[in-house]
This record gives sequence, structure tokens and C-alpha cells, in this order.
Amino acid sequence: MRWWRRNDGFEWKDYVRTTVLVRRQHRRDKIEAAKVAAVEGVKEAGRKGLAASAAGAEAAGQAAVKMAKSAAEGAAEGAEKGLALLVRAAAAARSRIAAASAPLNARLSTRRVSFILAALAVLGSAGCAMRAWQFGTDADAVMLGAAALAAGLAWLWPRVFSNSPEAEDEWTLRTERVVVAVDRAGSLLPVGTAAACAAVALWFAAPTAGRWFETAGPLPSRSPSAKAPVAGDVIQGTARVAGPGLIRIGNSSVRLNGVTMLDFAQTCRRSDGSTWTCGAAAEKSFEKLVRSRRPIRCEMTGEADGIRSGTCELEGKDLAAELVRQGFAFADGSFWSSYSAQQSEAQEAKAGLWSGEPERPDAWRDRIFADAAANAPGGCPIKGRIQSGRRTYLLPQSANYPRISIREERGDRWFCSAEEAEAAGFQVRDAKR
Repeated sequence: MRWWRRNDGFEWKDYVRTTVLVRRQHRRDKIEAAKVAAVEGVKEAGRKGLAASAAGAEAAGQAAVKMAKSAAEGAAEGAEKGLALLVRAAAAARSRIAAASAPLNARLSTRRVSFILAALAVLGSAGCAMRAWQFGTDADAVMLGAAALAAGLAWLWPRVFSNSPEAEDEWTLRTERVVVAVDRAGSLLPVGTAAACAAVALWFAAPTAGRWFETAGPLPSRSPSAKAPVAGDVIQGTARVAGPGLIRIGNSSVRLNGVTMLDFAQTCRRSDGSTWTCGAAAEKSFEKLVRSRRPIRCEMTGEADGIRSGTCELEGKDLAAELVRQGFAFADGSFWSSYSAQQSEAQEAKAGLWSGEPERPDAWRDRIFADAAANAPGGCPIKGRIQSGRRTYLLPQSANYPRISIREERGDRWFCSAEEAEAAGFQVRDAKR
């Protein structure tokens, strides 16, 4: 038997196994200790790095604050000096312009010329405002505004660029006052800069806020079904005449904008003294324009008395312009009307109502009402009639007014106003009937 096979009471296998296990555990302990040391090293390095970064950030922040403060102070000082130089340069330029325009100043500063220029400026401004209020900012409004501006500048020129010694002294004093005010206001420059930055931020943030409110939906108190007419809306389709200057497309009524049409029952007087039914002729002309099967396009411009108004076209032809050109409508506007050219054309051709003495519908109704009131009982010319249980009233401008007789024994009545008749339960009868 060999020596390694001998058994002298010592277990070699157990010894070897135990030795191997001990060495393995020892290696594991070393690896674990190395890991712990590495982690602690990384943590310590991080702590030191954070401390260094904080110190560097603090130093950088202090340096940035100092630089920003220096830059703000420099900008404020530069702005003050720049504004002061700009004011003094403007004063010097004014003096040169005053010296060069001395002959012009002498003419513009006379009392007569000054009065004419001031009157032109005031009248032009008033005309521009009225034109813009009635018809928007069109070419006529722009021309009036430009004329008023030119007259105002001509009136102001000799007062600004006067070359008299008194004016020079006054402008010098004003310049120095402005420079002092700029110096005092220099401390407010940072505040003004911050306000400007805030305004720019609000300007860019407004669309985003608006879109947010739009996506949030309407307020609970608003009714989704109540939609007011908006200028620029378009209605298109076949139409029919629904009244003087009024057409109906589907379920929508549109009144022609910028014109006043004759009443259907209106009569006009020719130059020879004869009368003719100009209102009926205007109705036929209006129906002829609208009656075709071709669609009419109306662009809304506003609303009055619950009826929308707009500009209506048929194959590019403006209906209101055609009626004015034919002499069956008046162009609205106390200054310059949108259809003044068409009305001038109708006047030169003596077309329609311009063949004699033109009378606007409201003036014609007032005259007819006054004539009927002079012959009516108690000066109340409106006829209220009861027929087959139906209560209707006729205005003096109705075509059937002379043929209707009032019988008070059957309940017929005279009324002084349409409101009085409607309060008594009577309804208006169409003036065409």
C-alpha cells in the first residue's frame, strides 16, 4: 500500500476541502472590502466635487452680478449721454431749419394764412372722422386725413421753426430742461427695461393663453345657440324681394347697405307737374334684378332693428349700385356716399326719380301723413278696420287708403299712431294691398 493510501487517523479529504473553502471565503472577503472601499472613494470624490462646484458657482454668481451691475450702470450712463446728445442735436437742427425757412415762415405766420390752414385742418379732420365712421377707412377718408394733416403741419411749421430771438431763447431753455429731465430719469432706465421685457413676454404669451381659453370652452352663462351676426359673414343662394331694399335668401333677410329705396306705394312728380308711380316702378326693377334663378352673394356688414345688412352681388354686379344708377334708390351718406358716382350718373341722365322733383321716402311719408291728418277726425289719420273678425290698420301711404271707409258703428276706429293701433289689437296692412 502506498503512502497516500495509508490511514493513520488523519482525514486528508476533509483537510483539503476545508482549506479550499477557507481560501475561497478569504478571497470573497477581500473582494467585498475592495467594493466597499471603492464606493466610499466615489462618495468622497462626489462630496469634494459638489463642494468645489458650489464654491465655483457662488464665485461665478457674484462675478455675474458685478458684471450685470456694471453693464446696467454703463448702459444707463450711455443712454443718458446719448439722449442728451440727441436732444441737443435736434435743437441745433431746428435752428438750422428755422434759418433756412425764414421766408416761408413769414408767409405762413400771417393771420389770414394761419386762419385758413387751421380751418382746413379742423374741417378735414371732421370730414375724415365722419367718412371713416360711416363707410370705413376708404380712399376718401385717407385723402381727407392727408389733407388735414398737411394743413395742420403747415399751420404748426412757423410756430416750431421760428427764427426770432425770443423763440431761440425759449427753445434753448426747453432743450436744457429736457436734458435735465433725461438725467433725472436715468435711474428709471432699469425699471423701464424690465417693464419692456415683461411687455414682450406678455405679447408672446397672449396667443398661448388665448388658445388655452378657447380650448377651455365657453362660459356657462353664455348660450351656445345665441350667435350674433358678424361682419364678413357670407350668405349665398337664390333670393326674392321681401320689401323695399330687402331680400330673402332661404331663412335669412338681408337689407341692401348704403341705399334707401322708394316705398312700393310712393308716387313721384315729373318736371311737367304730372305724377307717376315711381315706387311700383322701383319694385319691378328690384324684382327683375333678384328674380333670376342665379345665386346672389351677400356679404354682411352689420345689423339694424334685428335685420342684417350687407352688400349683395349677382354675377359680380352690385344690386344697390344698379338700383341707384337706374334712379330707383337714394345713395346714403351725408358726406361722400359709396354710391355717389352712380347717383351722379342717374342725375345727369334724369333716370327714375331724377326725372322730376326727387323726394326721399321718409319725407314723402311725412308729407302724406300730414295731409291726411289735416282732414282726419281729431287729426288722427290711421284707419283701423274690422272685417271678418280681422283687425287691421292702414297708413296714409297705403295704395288702398283712399278707398277704405271707416264705419264706427261696426267697430272701425281712427288712430293717431301705429303704436296706438297695435296696442288696441290691430295689425298693419301691407301698403301694397
